[in-house]
Amino acid sequence: MVYRDMTNGDDPTEVIVRTKAARAANHTWTDRIYMFLCNYFNTSNISQTTSFMRDLYADETELMELSDLLYDNFGVEIDDDDWTTRIITYGDLYQECLEQRDMVLSDSPRLNISYAEYASDIAEHFSIQCIDPDDRFKEDLGGDSLDMVEIVIMLEDEYDVTIPDKAMNMFYYQVKDLFYYLTKKVI
Repeated sequence: MVYRDMTNGDDPTEVIVRTKAARAANHTWTDRIYMFLCNYFNTSNISQTTSFMRDLYADETELMELSDLLYDNFGVEIDDDDWTTRIITYGDLYQECLEQRDMVLSDSPRLNISYAEYASDIAEHFSIQCIDPDDRFKEDLGGDSLDMVEIVIMLEDEYDVTIPDKAMNMFYYQVKDLFYYLTKKVI
């Protein structure tokens, strides 16, 4: 699969990322969406101008399924009508993803906790001694949807916050992603 970094100038719409922290957080998440789309459409390259219907031959049924998958896997909400009105190309989807992520981050709780404290809570949940910021909840720690729910409940109780489902869909990938959502601190 060809990897294309959409945050380093390849993006003709020139997405402006204000801070290094935001760029790092967006980079991982948008790369995963890009790779997911390449896999979904069985292609090795999707550019900013790639049209879902014209270039990838997606029909209405596939786009409705894609809407569900984008929400389930990444927390991105795309209405079925948007595929013919607003989200025509990958560039349109990329912009929409960043806007939705920025909205979710703007409501983050911004807790004043240390990474050590947070990591200890996560490690305790998975009954392990040490946890790495780059550990992925599902692949490296063996987490599933029940673990996600349990972690949300634990964090909400421990830190007296509310974590919306959409935020968990966006940030439940690597240990550092969820920490970033909760604190707006980069590890």
